[in-house]
Amino acid sequence: MAIPPIEGINGMDFKAIESEIENGGKFVMYQYVISVVILSFRQPSPIIFVKGGGSRIAKGFKYTAIAFLFGWWGIPWGILYTIGALGSNLTGSKDLTREVMAELATQQDRRDNRKKLADQRKQEQSAATAGA
Repeated sequence: MAIPPIEGINGMDFKAIESEIENGGKFVMYQYVISVVILSFRQPSPIIFVKGGGSRIAKGFKYTAIAFLFGWWGIPWGILYTIGALGSNLTGSKDLTREVMAELATQQDRRDNRKKLADQRKQEQSAATAGA
């Protein structure tokens, strides 16, 4: 699974993210709805990182407000989608922590393996240069 950009982890490395997760941090995704007469669009937010101790409901306020203000106006789906989005957002949204952490761990392992290979190549080149 390729992870799209995640809001809220700028400048954090994998260890810092792991530490936040251990302290209650979560990766979440909200829903919002925009309706125009007979057309209703239900969309997911980007993945958002909520640090431990942070309010998942407050973090998704923007998406809840969009659904509340602009979602109702499509008949019949706007009403149904809006109720679903509000219910989801006001109960803390969709928790994607397990999936995102698994992918981040895989990406970290790949980076570590590339670094090990690069270090091995440097050592081999140094040994070859010293032996020449």
